[in-house]
Amino acid sequence: MSIVNKFKKILIGYKSSSEGYVEYLRSIGVSVGQNVEIFRPFNTTIDTQNPHLLTIGNDVQITGPVTILTHDYSWSVLKRKYGYIYGNQRKTVIGNNVFIGWRATILGGSQVGDNVIT
Repeated sequence: MSIVNKFKKILIGYKSSSEGYVEYLRSIGVSVGQNVEIFRPFNTTIDTQNPHLLTIGNDVQITGPVTILTHDYSWSVLKRKYGYIYGNQRKTVIGNNVFIGWRATILGGSQVGDNVIT
């Protein structure tokens, strides 16, 4: 590891490299397949509030900035209308051999199939 990469890891942490981000996701319970590459890990946001609800398949390439969610705040519309909150956490699945392009947002509850460019 070069001295620059060592400083990046100290300053930025797990988001300093694709490998670091992927290992972090696995360590907290996200199901992450093999050959997953996050090209701009510092600018990529992957929802870790519900790690058990996120699955990322094999051979996935994620550019940056990208956002991947397992929840959202759409419940706020129902809360204003009815006064109570319905569940807002949903399983998000990204299949195998997927490319997620620049500024894409994968919303909670989405299922991105295999061999998809989004």
